[in-house]
Amino acid sequence: MRRLVLIGVGGSGAACVEAAVHMAALGLFPPDCEVVPLVVDPDSGHSRTIGFQGFLDDYRKLREAGNATNLSAPGFLGCRITPVVAAGPLKPAAKRNLFQLLGLTSSQARSLAPLFFASDELGRPDSTEFELGFYGRANAGVCFFADPEGEEQFLVRLRQYFTGGNSTAVIFGSAFGGTGAAGAVHVATVLAKDPQIRTGNPSVALAQLEPYFYPDPSGASMAGMTNMPETYERRTETAYRFLHQLGSAALPFQALYLLGASEPVVLPPGPEWFKKDQQDNPSHFVEYLAALAASDFVHNPGSRAETVVRYRREPSGDFKEPLLAMRRLLQSATASLVFLDRVVLPILTQRGGSDAVPGHPWVHDVLRASGLTGQALMQHLSAARNLLARVLEHAGLAPRSSARGQAFDTTWTERTQKSFPSGFATPASLLDLRNELTHADPSSVFESYAREGEDALLPSRALFRWAGEAVRKLPPGSTGQHPGRLQLVKQTDSPRTDNKPLGLPVPSDDAFLSVPARDTLHALTKAAWKSDPAAGERKPSEYPTIWAPALTFAERLWGSRPGTPVRDQYLGLVWLALMKLDGRTSPPLHLFRLDASLSGAFRNALVDTFPLGSLGNLVCEEGVLVLHSGRMVARESPPAAEDLAGFLFPETIVVPAASLDGEKEKWLAEVGRAATQRSFPAWLTKRLGEWPAELKKALVPTWDVAGPHLLRILGEFPAGQGRPVTDQEAYSSLPLTSIPVTSVSSWIRFLYRS
Repeated sequence: MRRLVLIGVGGSGAACVEAAVHMAALGLFPPDCEVVPLVVDPDSGHSRTIGFQGFLDDYRKLREAGNATNLSAPGFLGCRITPVVAAGPLKPAAKRNLFQLLGLTSSQARSLAPLFFASDELGRPDSTEFELGFYGRANAGVCFFADPEGEEQFLVRLRQYFTGGNSTAVIFGSAFGGTGAAGAVHVATVLAKDPQIRTGNPSVALAQLEPYFYPDPSGASMAGMTNMPETYERRTETAYRFLHQLGSAALPFQALYLLGASEPVVLPPGPEWFKKDQQDNPSHFVEYLAALAASDFVHNPGSRAETVVRYRREPSGDFKEPLLAMRRLLQSATASLVFLDRVVLPILTQRGGSDAVPGHPWVHDVLRASGLTGQALMQHLSAARNLLARVLEHAGLAPRSSARGQAFDTTWTERTQKSFPSGFATPASLLDLRNELTHADPSSVFESYAREGEDALLPSRALFRWAGEAVRKLPPGSTGQHPGRLQLVKQTDSPRTDNKPLGLPVPSDDAFLSVPARDTLHALTKAAWKSDPAAGERKPSEYPTIWAPALTFAERLWGSRPGTPVRDQYLGLVWLALMKLDGRTSPPLHLFRLDASLSGAFRNALVDTFPLGSLGNLVCEEGVLVLHSGRMVARESPPAAEDLAGFLFPETIVVPAASLDGEKEKWLAEVGRAATQRSFPAWLTKRLGEWPAELKKALVPTWDVAGPHLLRILGEFPAGQGRPVTDQEAYSSLPLTSIPVTSVSSWIRFLYRS
């Protein structure tokens, strides 16, 4: 038997797994495919998670009561669904704050952490700011996913499902959130690195969701939220940029499914829709397309030689396969529910579950074929009816009833219905049995039931098949909306920053289209993603890497204007790194080794989320090279927090520490302005020479962008009026006693050459 492991990371990922499990219960996946769902999320008490767990329990009980625990068959209740965790989602780490996770009781960790996080992000030993989620802080979230104890717990639960060499995994997560953006790619990496899982050679896909909903900011409560709606699009761009920098050859999956909405659903105003720790978003058509992506990947796992991007168009005109198959399943579920509610259950209830119902011989026939009593049949069909209702409530096809109240539930259902294509499926309340089931013979509703075949003691499977045959004869349906549009935020004619159209081919039907990942991700990074001026500059929290300050600083520096403080501070940092200041004879660099003095989560985050490839190849094999302004008597002692200045990074040479205070920024700006007066930018330009070529030689993947940008920035500084800098003032070697020269990247050795 094949296994399909569905892993939802974060809230949107969990919503996709929930939709996929609902569709599995109706028969979306091949009958020989065991579905293994898992949600990875810090918030174990989310209302959606609790409801999803209840559905799995009811599904299991219904199959057990029908002597069908091991049944694997097509259709309703035929799929084996085996949740990885019996109760609730799996937390990526047991720790509740960065202070605990990064081990800040260690002096080494306390000195290193302020390079990557502002002081107010690091928390306290007893704080709980990340207990229930990451709230858009992807740079912090990756540290929790990098926790070795959490990784091992995750792998211990999953390894058994990847034995036998016939397993497929699909990971779901959003590109614009916190938990999904932080963890989805990391989960794929963990699977790819584990030796035991690798022996099973599983096929792995990532389904990544672009923005498909927005809260109405006029009434939403944004208190404590980092992930503001005005940053959704640029967070998506960030995710694509991060994947592109990893390179398609290094991506830990065979297929990347991209799903979004050209017109995202807007949640109504009111704090109940977007309140911290109480978010209860309506279901969305995109989440069902994610389930369809999982089905597609089971049938089309693709090649392991090259990662592909798979995407689709928005439904237009008559629905085609495979979308048509999903539509028929939902229509069959709706017809089954309505027929149970309006015909079958009222008849059985009226007779009190009697074994004899005059005028309805089909009751006698199904009781004889199954061996059930009238009471047992009524209990089974009632349980099946409730399960179908749960599926249809979630899809907006049956009225929802929750503790949030009727007004909330009505709006929830309306928003879900609005996300589906027009005419896709008829809600149960509007289904007219006489008009829509005219081809069905009510007396044959259980005629196909076969206890000794694949139905066990589940007569509802026969009723579902009967409904399916009835709806199969209905017209295919038509939307007529958005012809030729992609199921993405950006369209094929969307402008790029280089004045070219996005240029993605438009699929001709409702199937997924495959294109090379490298070219497609590059095009998506060039798309003109919205960035509301009110949101300010891109923040480190938007990047799924602990190295986020380096990436946001590069953007800020490249986009700055001559004469701005960021350029003066940058030049001061470079002067501190390269020039003999205050009588020093050795560069003020300290090597933070990635050893046991750092927590496993800290070490893993630094290595696994390095955004340009390999930290060892592109910076230093032994750790992080830190720039400081102190004197340090003991060479192995870490610099004091107040002396931290930054760290070495190939794109900009140096990056300021995330926790740099105003006084240190002011001092660096003064050093930078003094360096400008001495024509330091011109001297540095000459010393760098063919800098892009040096970065290329060092295998920096962004050499063709970062190299020219740096030379441009240096060329825009004004000519100095003071005494020019001389070569004798520059350091000509690394501090050999503490930093092995052979362990550092060639671009660093080039800077400190004699």
